Amino acid sequence: MNETTLVLFIGKKEYELNGQKKQMDTEALLIEGRTFVPARYVAEAFGATVSWRAEIRTVYIETVKTGKVEYDGDTREVAGFIVPKDIDLAVAGERESPSYEVTFTISFLRKNVEKQKDDMEKILLQRLSEDTVKEIMSLVRSKVKDTDVIEERYFYDEKTGQYMYMPKSWPIRGSTITLYIYRKGVKPY
Repeated sequence: MNETTLVLFIGKKEYELNGQKKQMDTEALLIEGRTFVPARYVAEAFGATVSWRAEIRTVYIETVKTGKVEYDGDTREVAGFIVPKDIDLAVAGERESPSYEVTFTISFLRKNVEKQKDDMEKILLQRLSEDTVKEIMSLVRSKVKDTDVIEERYFYDEKTGQYMYMPKSWPIRGSTITLYIYRKGVKPY
């Protein structure tokens, strides 16, 4: 069993996660004998997904990946990603798969392929590191026409500790670009 060790230091923005030094944008505090720790860093260190709804000043911490949880009329949650309902990009939770937690699919048969790509980038940035998203989107944006080819590719995100897989996108009419995000702890090879 993998154990996670998180060490926060009172009054410092530096912390340790499994022995690695990291930085956060805030610090743990000791006020009148009580310790206050930043919920996001603690929750994410132990595999939870954290989202913030500014309009109601509420933090959501999700420890069980259910695939899809609806909490607002215009959005839905899919494996920790907040997804607008009115987009053509297909984002599906993989409840039945032991390997994948979510799948993103861009379809060349749907309207505005470039907007699907933009939506994918914005949604991926909610959880994945900017470097990983840039790497993924560079490949995704290389397929301009449905007859262009993308060879299969694996990605690894340091921030979440997760692997991703993009199968070959074939040069046929109506082709798709699909990205599978593996569940934490699952290695593709």
